[in-house]
Amino acid sequence: MEGLIAAYLLVDESDGATAGEISAALGLSRGAVSTYTRKLVDAGFVRRYRKPGDRTDYHVMDADVWGGFLHHHQAYLQSQRQLAAEALQAVDENSPAHERLRYMHAYMEWITEHMRLPERWAQHKAQVVQRRHSSTSK
Repeated sequence: MEGLIAAYLLVDESDGATAGEISAALGLSRGAVSTYTRKLVDAGFVRRYRKPGDRTDYHVMDADVWGGFLHHHQAYLQSQRQLAAEALQAVDENSPAHERLRYMHAYMEWITEHMRLPERWAQHKAQVVQRRHSSTSK
């Protein structure tokens, strides 16, 4: 259901869809829409907002939805790295658990510090924008 809602919002041309609109368009219960839009918001795929003077929640995907996802994912990876660092202190250094945690910590360090995904995405996104601008100005 998350995929259906995400796909709907990805191609939605309005300035935001209500839970009722999503529910009607996809044939889902409002409860399901509420549950799964909350998960999409938490994952950084969807943003919930209210229009001035309107108490209704609207759901929208930002133009750079993937950058938002990456930002949320990066925060999760950082928290996992910290968790591994703390857990390493609590287990026997010669145990299989210590080895698993050491690799977990190393992986989280590698993907957050060495891959530098947010910075690399920003650079690539700027190149995409530049190419688009160059092709439309010809």
